[in-house]
Amino acid sequence: MKAGSDRLIRFMIGGLTLASIVACSSIGTIIPHGPTPTKNPIGAVEQTLTPPPDAASTNASGGLTIKGTYEQHSDTTTSDAGTTIHIKVDMVADFVARSGEGDALSGTAQITYSKDYKIESERCNLSWTTGPLSWAATLSGTYQKKADASILISLLADPKMGPSYSEDYLCLGKNIPESAPFPGVGGTLINGKYDFRQDIPVIGSGVSGTSYFTTHLELAPNP
Repeated sequence: MKAGSDRLIRFMIGGLTLASIVACSSIGTIIPHGPTPTKNPIGAVEQTLTPPPDAASTNASGGLTIKGTYEQHSDTTTSDAGTTIHIKVDMVADFVARSGEGDALSGTAQITYSKDYKIESERCNLSWTTGPLSWAATLSGTYQKKADASILISLLADPKMGPSYSEDYLCLGKNIPESAPFPGVGGTLINGKYDFRQDIPVIGSGVSGTSYFTTHLELAPNP
């Protein structure tokens, strides 16, 4: 690879958001893509609040219906040495799950994903848009009623990745295979609701913008 391309790759790596990258071995770059999937579903965070018994615990004894959304949004610009790279990613998952036997939960999620990429430099001017892509996933997991009347929800998605697509970075003319992750969702309902937002630091020289994800869960009336 030429020295100019190698410099651009190092420049890209320096402009990524922390904890929101996926490695791409095809050209040795790291591509921002959203929170890396972990063993536990995204947003499954224990809380220490102690609410009084309420409708959430009452409904749990007769069956649960959970609905909510999970969202990822990132809009960053990196400028350095005459090169500007703009990347925008949006993903929204709407889901519903219902309780079954024991502590089991099952449901479905509908996910949409889009990504915009633009690079401007003396040697490379390129832009493209992916999406919006849409896919469905089945959800399976469990719920746990806590002593403080809160309810811990944990759901895993199948498939965990969306449909494949290709991307071209740095004007190299290479179609790099990619897919968007949605591993699952979870959280602790307190008074029948859970809301969580994680802002991801945007780091690196010449980097600006925002990157974050949110999770919303709520107890819904049983059908």
